[in-house]
Amino acid sequence: MKVALIIDMIRYGGANQFIPKLIKKLKARNHEPLLVSNKNLDINPFLYLPFSKKKSAISRVIGSVKSRYIANKKLKENNLDLAFFMSPISTLSLYPILEDIPTIYSPRFATFSDWDLIESNPLRKKIKKFVETRPLKKKYNKIIALSQEMEKKFRKNGALTSIEVIPIGIDTKKFKPKTINTEIKNIGFAADFSKLKGFPYFMKAIEKLLKNNDELKVLLVGDKKKNYLKKGYPEKERIEFLGRLAHEEMPRFYKRCDILVYPSLTESFGRTVLESLATGTPVIATNVGEVGEVIVNEKTGYIVPKKNPKQIRKKINTLIENPKKYKSMAVNGPKLIRKNYNQQKNLEKLVDKIEETANA
Repeated sequence: MKVALIIDMIRYGGANQFIPKLIKKLKARNHEPLLVSNKNLDINPFLYLPFSKKKSAISRVIGSVKSRYIANKKLKENNLDLAFFMSPISTLSLYPILEDIPTIYSPRFATFSDWDLIESNPLRKKIKKFVETRPLKKKYNKIIALSQEMEKKFRKNGALTSIEVIPIGIDTKKFKPKTINTEIKNIGFAADFSKLKGFPYFMKAIEKLLKNNDELKVLLVGDKKKNYLKKGYPEKERIEFLGRLAHEEMPRFYKRCDILVYPSLTESFGRTVLESLATGTPVIATNVGEVGEVIVNEKTGYIVPKKNPKQIRKKINTLIENPKKYKSMAVNGPKLIRKNYNQQKNLEKLVDKIEETANA
């Protein structure tokens, strides 16, 4: 069976890790996956399409038109059995030329954001909303959501196709529980230093904590120190910049952290939260994407309101002052992840669904 895996804008993080593993699983079952994207991951076969790498609307429209023109011939030459769409832009661009074969829509990054929180320009807000909702009006054979919350949003925004939920999951052999130490010293953050990822609110919470607690240290992953300084944040001895770590280095990072803070304003899945919990590091996070389903409040971490440094600071202090509560969370996290978010099991389910859809 020939399966096209179609996505634009492969980013550092979730999709970057997920796609090679899905391809490996498809090949193990003697299928022929074809990655269709504007970024190769050292995977063959690969079809390059010039989806825009820039974020401007005009650039993306031009890139989508070019991509459809190229794909109209190239994809039809491959005699595909199924198209697996993983992003709104690539779907709007290529669905019209592939709608005669079985199709699955399963976006792999943040969708149905809180547009009022992350976009102030009314026109850009309308464009983003159109791009995210329009693909749901297509008549796929199946839609696969990454979480119950995403499924609800798909239905609310007019999905025409039946929806199933299959979370991505993580490698529980790689992300193993650490030895629990209830003495909290390292607070971690792993994302870009952007408003979208809640970094300004994290820093506001941390500044007062560092003043009041000489033992605390902050570990930052996901962006460069120069970007931090450009944004006007203070350089402090107890803030350590680790840069953008390879995925193989992340288990060690989580084990160094005693608490991970994830105050993002929008997310589709929140893989970082899963990985942290799997290692036994409790998480303080906002209720975005999958996060609200993974963090059982008071049991595996804390859910805090968006844009609320005061609550972030309060929950960190709560864990510092309550070693028993901290230890309980550190034990509960790995149990939950092993039970519900085993990557191999969930990949098997996804490939089963791809086969079932292609053969229907």
